[in-house]
Amino acid sequence: MKISHDVIHREIAGEHILVPIGELALRRSGVFVITALGAEIWEMLKDGKEYNDIISELLESYEVTEEVLTKDVDEFLQMLRENELVE
Repeated sequence: MKISHDVIHREIAGEHILVPIGELALRRSGVFVITALGAEIWEMLKDGKEYNDIISELLESYEVTEEVLTKDVDEFLQMLRENELVE
């Protein structure tokens, strides 16, 4: 999964925001406010990390069960797909 070239990530006043640009901005109006975890996942995707690597790295960083983390990551990735923010 790769991030769309028509999205930029910005941190403004402590908020993480995904902003559609180019062709995507014509189909998706507005911006997407994401959590710090979402921003961390976004950066991992930007770096070309695969799903299993993302899960493994996050499990090392957070005190959470694999089941809970996988559910959260899957929901975030689904939101990205539904809004064409990833390819």
